[in-house]
Amino acid sequence: MWKTRVPPKVRDFMWRALSGCLPTNVQLRIRHVPVEMVCPLCLEQNESVTHCLAGCRLVWPCWQQLGFDILAPSSDSFQAWVRGFIFQLNDDQRCRFFMLCWAIWRRRNEWVWRKKKGSVQEILYVADCTLQNWIQAQDKELTPMPSFLSGEDGVSSWKKPPVGKLKI
Repeated sequence: MWKTRVPPKVRDFMWRALSGCLPTNVQLRIRHVPVEMVCPLCLEQNESVTHCLAGCRLVWPCWQQLGFDILAPSSDSFQAWVRGFIFQLNDDQRCRFFMLCWAIWRRRNEWVWRKKKGSVQEILYVADCTLQNWIQAQDKELTPMPSFLSGEDGVSSWKKPPVGKLKI
């Protein structure tokens, strides 16, 4: 897991998900936080890590559109569900899997904290775009294109402001 080429925040997120320590409603209730255990998205089942990232009827279309041959979780263990297929995925698929889990959690948080719903296409786009941007940022041989610069950029230099004036 730690060698997967995804942003560090996504690896950390996956470690938390696989360790069962994401602050889902079930985990919060276990820690004596007075919250309803029901999933805030579907309002049908308790929100465990497995339900939140893989089992919720509002999340499952993301997995179907990703195109992997992944079965719906049959147990309440996210770790067991992931172990059932993760070794069958190639490096690219594993990266996309991690990113989609992260994007689903991000969407869940957008709904819980800002009441912003997101579509399946938005979730997939955020996962893919974030991964592509991160990979591009890691490319040490990439030369940024200065197409947004004009001939005047970089020409001016700092000058001391006149007496009695501040330069901000």
